[in-house]
Amino acid sequence: MGNQILDVPMLIGLDEVDAEFLIIGSGLRLGRISYVQTDTVPQGTIVEQSPPAGFEVKTGDPIDLWISELENR
Repeated sequence: MGNQILDVPMLIGLDEVDAEFLIIGSGLRLGRISYVQTDTVPQGTIVEQSPPAGFEVKTGDPIDLWISELENR
């Protein structure tokens, strides 16, 4: 979408709202969101991202997120 090269920010460990704010503020866009059931990570926390932090992308490229949700018991 753009010609400017950007480094992907580290999003793992952030909550969903802060991660989205950082993605958009960095000139990137939110890609696919997947929810992962876990009982070890607080709900709404980013547990994985693609591409990884430090990877070079162009302005407007999507960042996919995996977000924790509580495991149903």
